[in-house]
Amino acid sequence: MKEVLLNEELALTYPEGFAAPGEEEMQKLQFLNKGPGEVLFDPDRHMYATAAYQMIGGFQAMLLNIQDIGVNDAKAVAKAMEPYDCRMGEVATKEVAGEKAVSYSYHYTAQGKEMFGESTEIKKGKNIYYLHFYGRAEEEDSCRAVIVSVLGSAVFK
Repeated sequence: MKEVLLNEELALTYPEGFAAPGEEEMQKLQFLNKGPGEVLFDPDRHMYATAAYQMIGGFQAMLLNIQDIGVNDAKAVAKAMEPYDCRMGEVATKEVAGEKAVSYSYHYTAQGKEMFGESTEIKKGKNIYYLHFYGRAEEEDSCRAVIVSVLGSAVFK
């Protein structure tokens, strides 16, 4: 098991097999920059998991709701992933760690491989937490079980 603590507030547990990728592998990755966090990789599942957070200003924190944040971020992902034949799913609301969250999934093609991604975003106070998962479409069922497990492990301390 790999434990991650974001912002000394959000604790997550990842199953066996997840570890930080090597420096060479990290240089190949392109992620949307969302603040401090962790990147983990499970080579058996060919699955990446990223967890990060971003602090937003007090006035902005009052005005922004998690649904709007999720919809806007899903649009940004769709635009960034256009060259990869991105097919977006719906933005859905759920509860993670006792807080309202949004999630969206998508499929795309990278280097000739069919891939999927799922992102979950949680707003707590002045912080937005971003949990992203990426994997090969052929491993999607196994990866979805990991996503459910990690989100189910989430606890605010």
